[in-house]
Amino acid sequence: MAVEKIETLLPIRVLHEYSRRYPGIWQGLERVKNHKGELGTPEFDWPDWCWAPLNIASIIMREKMGVNNGSFTFSLENMGRMCDADAVNTLSAWRVSQGIYRFESELAQSLIGTIIDRELPSEVFFRLPEWCVYVEIPRDIVLKFGCWDISGFWAILDYNPVNKHSELRLLLVSDHATAAPYPSSEGGYWLLPINLHLAPGLSLVSALKRSFEDIKGSIENSKNAKGSTEFSDMAAFLVDNSLADEDSLSLVAKQAQPFLSLLLYLCAKDPDVTGGLPEKATPTKTKKGPRWFPAQKPAVREVGARVVKWMREARAQAAVERSDGQSGRSVVPHVRKAHWHGYWTGPRKDPEARNFELKWIPPTMVGFKEGETVGAPTVKIID
Repeated sequence: MAVEKIETLLPIRVLHEYSRRYPGIWQGLERVKNHKGELGTPEFDWPDWCWAPLNIASIIMREKMGVNNGSFTFSLENMGRMCDADAVNTLSAWRVSQGIYRFESELAQSLIGTIIDRELPSEVFFRLPEWCVYVEIPRDIVLKFGCWDISGFWAILDYNPVNKHSELRLLLVSDHATAAPYPSSEGGYWLLPINLHLAPGLSLVSALKRSFEDIKGSIENSKNAKGSTEFSDMAAFLVDNSLADEDSLSLVAKQAQPFLSLLLYLCAKDPDVTGGLPEKATPTKTKKGPRWFPAQKPAVREVGARVVKWMREARAQAAVERSDGQSGRSVVPHVRKAHWHGYWTGPRKDPEARNFELKWIPPTMVGFKEGETVGAPTVKIID
């Protein structure tokens, strides 16, 4: 079996390229993060579940573009830097743990086929196991986003200190850029963001739409703030040329659902992850204050080995017919399709004591002997 070289892993390649592209960017974000809540303005304070708001990375990128000193120019390079703020913020959180979640293909296929046909369970995503995770798409599974074949994605929680909205941000990466009609990055890949507004009662399409509206609101605020008019015009240009009509949002929702299903599984109480889930990274105390050092190497975690073993055994047993012992008719054991099941627990008269639980019910065995099941991972949200 061939041994993977760390530098060939796609998320590591992306991290290294951004380190070269923006020298000192991680230390700049670290300094701001270490002064969370101490600078006297709302934009520099955020909940503990958030690594650092995207607007912090945007502020640093604005400085690099010369927005605040009047030297900003409308250029393709600066358009790229503006879009890079999302990647910089995501990668800054991921570099401290470098968790790569590698799904067994059979489990991934089953999860991808599990439709989220209810309100988006926004509460569940707050159980993200690390500041930021990278989910690798199995090589034998083709997931499209637009014209790109997606190789994997990062997921991170975000918070807007101005409007106090919470978001889930996915950053998809395609390592198949040669098949796309557009030029790739310097590293031969494409990064594609998906942002979802997190609030109770929203469908996936509504979450996408609310996130898009937040972006437009931020642009309007930037037009009224001190800074470059050209910068605001460029931001408006990028948003106005995005796909924001209902049909386009519905298509984005359909293509985003498989990634969300994989992520929801990781947010379960007991997902089948070899070695278990890690603790969130914490800063190291030094003489110069807390430091967020990068992980020494990526941590590749296999997902689904136990569940897939059971699924294979169930299929093997389903191939053998067995009499039900009563009517004499033959009952063929089979596997019922997987699905998400969400419900509330706790006393109805005490809303504060009620908890929302979400279960991914794996393919259920029908017609098998008792004691041959595998427990479903459970997500329990405590208000």
